[in-house]
Order: sequence, then C-alpha cells, then structure tokens
Amino acid sequence: MDRTAVSNRNAAFIQNAAAQNYGQNASRMSLSVSSIRRNRSQHRTQAAAEARAYLSVMVVHFDGKLLLSIAGGSEKEDRVAIIVTGLTSEKLLAIPKVAQGTGEQVAKVASETISHWNLENEIVGMSFDTTANMGHRSGACILLEQRLGKKLLWLACRHHVLEVLCGDVFKKVFGPTSGPNVALFRNSRNIGPK
Repeated sequence: MDRTAVSNRNAAFIQNAAAQNYGQNASRMSLSVSSIRRNRSQHRTQAAAEARAYLSVMVVHFDGKLLLSIAGGSEKEDRVAIIVTGLTSEKLLAIPKVAQGTGEQVAKVASETISHWNLENEIVGMSFDTTANMGHRSGACILLEQRLGKKLLWLACRHHVLEVLCGDVFKKVFGPTSGPNVALFRNSRNIGPK
C-alpha cells in the first residue's frame, strides 16, 4: 500500500473489507488507523535498514565533459558527472561545473560531492575513463584518495584502456599521427570503389 500511496485511513478500509471477504472476524483484528500507521512505520524502518546494508559498498564514477553552457549561448563549460553504484543501486549525485577539467578540480568536486552525501565510509573504489585521471602526482585518482584519506580500488574503463593500447600499437606500426585525419585512412578512402 506504500507503493500505491494508499493513506492509512483507506488502508484500514481495504484491510477490513479483505478480512470480511476471507471470512475473518474484523472486530478481533487490530485494523485501526493508528495501528496501521505504526506497522507501516516499522516496515519502512526495516526496509530502509536493508537498503542501507546493500549500499555499504559503493564505487564512485566520475567523467568530465566539455558542454555548451546551461545558460545558453555558444560558451562551453567543463562539467563532471559523479555517480555512485552499489550492489543493487545506482545514483547520480551531481554534475558540477569546474573551472578546468584538471585532476585537482575533478578530485575536489568528487570529494565534496561524496562528503555532501555522507558516503566517505561507503566508497571502496573509483571508476574513471582517461589516462589523465591516472597521473601519479596530479591525477584525479591519487588526489581523490588523498582527500578521502584511504586507498581505493582503481577501475579504469576497459574501453578507454584498450583505446590507449590500440593507439600505442598503431603508433608503433604506422608511426605518430599529427591529428584526427590520419593519412593512411584518408588515402584508403580515396582508393575505394567509385
């Protein structure tokens, strides 16, 4: 009845009708509004405790993106999406604006968001996308660990890790590239069927 937003008074009517329908003596049952409110409160407390138990191990995910300004216009601003995931839950915590997408700024907004939600003790790992986050001195991962005062499990995005590996292999085989328009691909496009 909580899921369908049935009031305590209407719950008493429904339970009374159900008891009578199944041949129960409704006068012997405690179907008052106050007893229903007490039982619902106990159930909600128990459900919340069970939900918190599942949230006791969490991973924070963060990713920066240069987006058009929310205020409109052609200006762009750096935003960092911060999400936490647990065994059975996922929650978008914030998408704060940062002055620059540096490791220091990302770690700062991530730690502030984690503190705001009181999740410092639950966070056991972090998931991130680029190698810029992994710098051993000024990367967001190291700085976030320092701000939280504990070691975290590093979960680098496998897509981006493979992108780095493929990029290194490509560079070794074909040499360095000067930009997004790789000459090898440009030439093969021109050779194709006409």
